[in-house]
Amino acid sequence: MTAALLGQRFDIPAFHTDDYYLPFRERPDDWRGICAGNMDIARFRSEVLVPLSSGEPVHTYRYRCHEDRRETDDREPLAFAVVEESYSCHPERDADLAVSI
Repeated sequence: MTAALLGQRFDIPAFHTDDYYLPFRERPDDWRGICAGNMDIARFRSEVLVPLSSGEPVHTYRYRCHEDRRETDDREPLAFAVVEESYSCHPERDADLAVSI
């Protein structure tokens, strides 16, 4: 079951780490040789995980890589959310997640 289906089933928001790729012009030159070098993990943490864990509203944007554009995503304070995709358990974020599957 994907995060989107879990979100629909339990009426909770789902955040996808694929929405937090760095725009190509912002990636380091050697990003292919860096674990998650194409991801904006710091932004995901500060805009999504930190507000979620402190009961604050989430004010973020999703980066649409194929369209090279940003899309606003604001949410009221949330008690629970699902984080999906391969970088969701990156070591820099493990401390921010209550449960990992």
